[in-house]
Amino acid sequence: ANTASLGTLLQQFHIELPVPLPPVIEINAEISGGLEELASELVIVAKDEGVDLKATASIGDLLGAKKITGKVTGTIDSLSGLSKYAQMDLPSLGKLELSGDLASNDKALQLNNLDVKLDSDNINFEVTGKVADLLTVSGIEALAKADIRSFSEQNIAELTKLLKQFDVELPVEMLPQSVNLSTGIQGSLEQLSLVDIQGEVLDDGVKVGLDGAVENILVPSGVKANLSLDSDSIAKLSKYAGSELPQTDPLKVLVALTEDASKHPNFTLHAETGDANVDVNGALESLAVPEEIELGISVKAKSISNFNQLAQKELPDQGPLDLSAKLKMQLQKKNYALNDLKLLLDDQSALGNLAIILPESESQPTVINGKLDIPYLDLSFLTPKEQEVPAEGETAVESAPEEDETAEVAKTDNANSESAAASDRLFSDKPILHEKLLDYEIDLAVNAKKIKFDKSDLNDVQLVVKLKDGLLTADPITGTGGAGKINGVVRIDGRSEVPELKVDLNIVEVPMPNLGGKLDFDADLVGKGKSVAELMGSLNGQMLVVMRDGRIEGALVQKFGSGLLSFAKDKGYTELECGILRVDIKDGIANFDKRLAAQLTEVTWRGGGEIDLKTEKLGIGIAPKPRKGIPISISGELSSLMYVGGTLKHPQMQLNPKDVAVKYAKYSAYIATGGLSYLAEVVKDKFDANKDVCELILDGTVFEEMDKEDEKAEKKAQKAEEKAEKEKNK
Repeated sequence: ANTASLGTLLQQFHIELPVPLPPVIEINAEISGGLEELASELVIVAKDEGVDLKATASIGDLLGAKKITGKVTGTIDSLSGLSKYAQMDLPSLGKLELSGDLASNDKALQLNNLDVKLDSDNINFEVTGKVADLLTVSGIEALAKADIRSFSEQNIAELTKLLKQFDVELPVEMLPQSVNLSTGIQGSLEQLSLVDIQGEVLDDGVKVGLDGAVENILVPSGVKANLSLDSDSIAKLSKYAGSELPQTDPLKVLVALTEDASKHPNFTLHAETGDANVDVNGALESLAVPEEIELGISVKAKSISNFNQLAQKELPDQGPLDLSAKLKMQLQKKNYALNDLKLLLDDQSALGNLAIILPESESQPTVINGKLDIPYLDLSFLTPKEQEVPAEGETAVESAPEEDETAEVAKTDNANSESAAASDRLFSDKPILHEKLLDYEIDLAVNAKKIKFDKSDLNDVQLVVKLKDGLLTADPITGTGGAGKINGVVRIDGRSEVPELKVDLNIVEVPMPNLGGKLDFDADLVGKGKSVAELMGSLNGQMLVVMRDGRIEGALVQKFGSGLLSFAKDKGYTELECGILRVDIKDGIANFDKRLAAQLTEVTWRGGGEIDLKTEKLGIGIAPKPRKGIPISISGELSSLMYVGGTLKHPQMQLNPKDVAVKYAKYSAYIATGGLSYLAEVVKDKFDANKDVCELILDGTVFEEMDKEDEKAEKKAQKAEEKAEKEKNK
């Protein structure tokens, strides 16, 4: 009631009370002089819970409220004691002390030499300055400094409570080791500006610097800021990113932000690590809640290998790299567009656009549209690196287990838990294929003039992928390579609960990736299933592969050892003169029994096997034999039978040259005597197989010597088995 009455009285003198009054105010005045010049010695004490303020003043002209000099002092037990005057909850951060000098002029009562200090549990805060008009709290000129040497639990709790009033969550896990901040303060309670902001944040291996200004901190506007970040490695920023980041070269980042009343806020970012540079510039609709963001992105590096540490893999030493794009984001609509994408890498280039619209509700799909034009792209870096060929006598192939060991392994496999079995699966068994196909709407097109893949060149490549209402098509799939061509269609129809797959792909005389030479490939497959695993386990159809005139580098097949391949001493490669594989798939069983054959410079292969796409288990037998004229030192390393077992995800190659016919009768059957002539008609119907070597393979003449040796081995094994049986019956 007193406050209200006093406010009414002061309004008659055009004075507004800017803040509530404390509950206790003591005024002592000693008045002297005549009516023409009345003077006073004044002492005012204001008290509240934990608040004790005192002002002393000498007034030379009491009636005119002029010629005032005096001093203000005070102590506040906790900053929270000022909460009602600041009209917000302030934290309990320790004792606050203040002092200042009072003086008047013809216009206002001034507060000069203001000094406010707060010292609390590793936090120092100080404000020095003046207020030109104390009664209206205007004409503020001050310097504020804050120094946080560390964050205690109490500090964190109090700061969290304070920031929540501004709808700001304090990321406790992201707090640095120390913060030092200073800023000039100017203005009034209506418009308060921060000028010459200077800040420094220090953390383990991280240093952040800040300078800038804010035109009005009460209604954030007119922001200008420059931020610099120096980090020993990107890994040092892991706690701020919320995930484990890789170790890299030192990182340096510079950010500039400018907000003008007549323009949208814009910013620039420059980052560099090693010899790689990233530049981003853009505009925001507003600083508060930006609905639309437009960014220009530029990435430059001397070589792609500059990103090895960031990618956590060995990238090729190829460059220079120049990547640019425009990114437009509509945050509330969840629309993202990457336009004017330009990639230049040495003499390679790619241009394109990509747009993504995220669903606003569960019933809507994620929409992805885009187009990529590739004048030239070299993907040779995806091929395996050259490694030393194993020295003579070495092998990277494990010996096959004995019969009892094999049985033991089988028992162990059967005892594995379902989770362990699931981890060994390549294809997901989750019945969500239908749902996943409905979750997306896609329209992507790739047009490539030339794509290089090691020794292979693909030209005029066209790939169009569309997905709408559960129907996924890759049509067309076209391209040319050398004198060959690619044509095909892949279709997954997920419009029903059980999606159906159809693949029709034909490749004729196209250079083989990694190997060079020519590749003929034909696939005609159908299947259906609610999951990828079920779909693969239901496949029916055929695949046919013919390879000619390739070259296999020793480094490419080092892990197979010399049990399957052999290389002449004077060179680290062997030539693949012709290879043929036919696979018949029925109800998920891929059968190529006696349908794998190849002729290499030093070695001839014959074999076959089975892949159960339901269980993903492999059972493949291959018999490599040295060709005539190969030195004994090399041919002696070749085993009589190679067995590839395990699963699609974890294949295992084993060999055991002894008693193969007895121990691996099943796999020997895959390599039984007899030619492959019944394949000839199929191959010639699909491809041109008039090469001499391919014809020799198809009519079986290249295996005549192997057939004779296999007959001897089988007779020997049969005699050994008969002898063992007789001994048993004695």
